[in-house]
Amino acid sequence: MAQRLKIARDFHTRAAFEPSTFDPATGTVEVAFSTGARALRSSWEGPFYEELEISEKAVDLSRLNNGAPFMDDHPMKRGEGGVRGVLGVVERAWIKGSEGRALIRFSEREDVKAIRADVQTGILRHVSVGYTIEQLDLVEKVKDVPVYRATRWTPYEISQTPVAVDDAAVVRGRNESETYEVEILSRSEEKPMPEKTVETTPEPKPVVIETRASAVEEATRQAAAQREARTEANVAEVTRATEKALTAERDRVVEIRSLVRRAKLGDELADKLIKDGASVNDVRGAVLDHLTTSSDATGQSNHLFEAGEDSRDKFVRGGVAAIIQRYGHTEMISKAMKVERFAPAFRGTSTDPGEFGGMKVYDLARVSLERQGQSVRGLHGDQLVRRAMQYRGDPGMNVTSDFTILLETAVNKLFLGQYAIADVTWPRWCARKSVQDFRTSTFYRPGTFSTLDSVTEAGEVKHKNIPDGSKATLTPATKGNIIGISRRSIVNDDMGVFRDMAAGLGDAAARTVEADAFAMITANSGLGALAPDGVALFNAAHNNISATGAMSVTTLDSARAKLKLQKDVSANYYLNLVPRVWLGPVELGGLARQLNAAQYDPSKTTNIPNIVMGLFSDVIDVGQLSASSATRHYLVADPSSAPVFAVGFIDGQEAPRIETENSFEYDGVQMKVILDYGTAVIDYKGAATSAGV
Repeated sequence: MAQRLKIARDFHTRAAFEPSTFDPATGTVEVAFSTGARALRSSWEGPFYEELEISEKAVDLSRLNNGAPFMDDHPMKRGEGGVRGVLGVVERAWIKGSEGRALIRFSEREDVKAIRADVQTGILRHVSVGYTIEQLDLVEKVKDVPVYRATRWTPYEISQTPVAVDDAAVVRGRNESETYEVEILSRSEEKPMPEKTVETTPEPKPVVIETRASAVEEATRQAAAQREARTEANVAEVTRATEKALTAERDRVVEIRSLVRRAKLGDELADKLIKDGASVNDVRGAVLDHLTTSSDATGQSNHLFEAGEDSRDKFVRGGVAAIIQRYGHTEMISKAMKVERFAPAFRGTSTDPGEFGGMKVYDLARVSLERQGQSVRGLHGDQLVRRAMQYRGDPGMNVTSDFTILLETAVNKLFLGQYAIADVTWPRWCARKSVQDFRTSTFYRPGTFSTLDSVTEAGEVKHKNIPDGSKATLTPATKGNIIGISRRSIVNDDMGVFRDMAAGLGDAAARTVEADAFAMITANSGLGALAPDGVALFNAAHNNISATGAMSVTTLDSARAKLKLQKDVSANYYLNLVPRVWLGPVELGGLARQLNAAQYDPSKTTNIPNIVMGLFSDVIDVGQLSASSATRHYLVADPSSAPVFAVGFIDGQEAPRIETENSFEYDGVQMKVILDYGTAVIDYKGAATSAGV
């Protein structure tokens, strides 16, 4: 009777890149993931040695050859799976002599390029491979330490690591107390020193080894923690640099538009300055030159322009903070200021009202007049508010009143704050696009060459035409509403405008974009809007409809295969796309999470490995898809590398615009909230669907 041995569920072993095999054109590099070298492990009964048999019979390469992830230092093992943790994919794995080898293809994401460059130059060389063991041979003992050889084992993940895993620090599971039994087929006599000869003895009594927190494992955990900290620091540094550059560019665009708008010079000048790559200082100079020329020609100055923050800016900033605080929006604005893509729009925003703390909007109207030297004696109620709204400075000045600017800014911040924190999902599965104007924008995907032609015996090299590609279009439109702030509501301190209306419109705007994004999926009874070729997104001609039937390991793997088998525009090579997002109805969300996390197929009574474990980094279940079907679901690739759905904003500015207007038709001030954007399906290769049952 064979023995049974209890061991930890997961093991890691060190491996190494082969920098000389790096191919810049394809972004691939070979890894020697195992040589089977003996490694010291730790257990409940004490230490033991482990050897890995390297042969096609012993090593199950199915999980590596099934598009296994190339991760950033095993984030999934620490419960930190996500798009940022994936650096690439295992293209294929094979046995070469006494080595296990794999070909890894790096992601084209910006945050991965620095790591890819360090691998290419040999700076990063170490790799760690995760694997499970199904069968062991007990071959000998070395100074009372048993030696086991794994004769059936399965590698399932390869991860970049800054420091090679130490031989005595390779056991690291998702739960260190979790064990399982492995069959032992043979055992040898105890030997005083390591030798290559193996002698068998009669079958021994069963041996049970259980994991425990030994001194070796404690040292392992400490080393792993230090390694993880260094890796995360490197990735964080690259991410910070990228985010800093993006933030600087967004700040430049926002500041240029603000400067030009304040000087009332029109959007055409702003567009030209942005396109020319002008700095903010250049724009200040250009605006001043323009104003000087205009003033000289007319004999009087029609505009007031000041660089830097003036007293008006300080008043508006403090007054807005007072409104935010008084009407209970401090927490909401604080959260919105931390949303990365809206950070430039909140630059300079404060939630500390300072000297304006506790003031009502009516009080701020009085202060706006007093700070400009205007007497408020005898002015009360709507008379004071009217005067504050209408006062435009000295005669000849064509500027908006300070109080109106205060109201406009407050509504803008409240509107944008709720828009920024709204619980929407489209940024997780749609690509963001920047378009120049309201005209239809075209996005091209170039064709590819197949293979090089043979050169004739005469040395003739043939010409090759550039292949046709594909194109997709997106046309933005404008959506918006008008809200009014009456003089009566300010005098009566009516909190509805600032507490409910502005924030409510912000939430409505965010959900408007969300609704239009989901309309791209739910169109044509769930088969999606038209793709660039004029056919519904999900269609047999696109080869992106998977097997029907209740959602299971089998149906999800069928959908995965649909993405994997998609070819490039010219049908020259496979794209090998991998699903990153599961999209579906609320009714299937729980099952999707279970299938994604389970180690074994939940539908089987025996422990059959779950071949789709960890397939998604994001599971999104929403009512919008429940409304169209309780069973149809979708797999979507990473929108940053294989976009299918796109939301385009003019100049890439997602923040809505606020325009203020005083009119005789409304007793107060009216504000127009405008959002310029469009949606479009720009490709079909990065998504697949199943109708379920």
